[in-house]
Order: sequence, then C-alpha cells, then structure tokens
Amino acid sequence: MTVTVYAGSTALPVRYESWEDWRRDVAGRHAPVPLIAPERVSCAACWGQGRLLEPARNGEGLVPRTCPDCGGSGLVHRV
Repeated sequence: MTVTVYAGSTALPVRYESWEDWRRDVAGRHAPVPLIAPERVSCAACWGQGRLLEPARNGEGLVPRTCPDCGGSGLVHRV
C-alpha cells in the first residue's frame, strides 16, 4: 500500500511505500524540545496566560488585568 502525504512548508506531496517508511522519516526530523525552560514553570495564579479576568467597573462583563504574580509573562521561577 502506498501512502501520499503533504510535507514541508510548501505542502508538496511525498510518496512512501508504507506507513513504517513515513514513521522512520518523520521520527528523525524534529528533536523534542521543552516548551518551557527547565528552571521555570507556568504561573499558578493565571495558569500561564499572564492575565486575570476581573469584573468590569460598570458591571458588564469581565476585563483582563496583568497577573501580579508573574508580571504578565505567564512563567515563574521554579522554587
């Protein structure tokens, strides 16, 4: 069974003879990298979003404000 997939930024069709060939080709391309540096963690107060939602002054909905714990970055140093 032949498999045709679209690969690369230009989405060119690439033909593989089997799914195993495709898996071998794709497995070696990208080394896994951490999304967050090892010495940092997501902020527990804002869940990594860098903002908190609070009630609007006029009572109509929520408005975002910068998280005071992480300063808006969404990350804090690991303790």
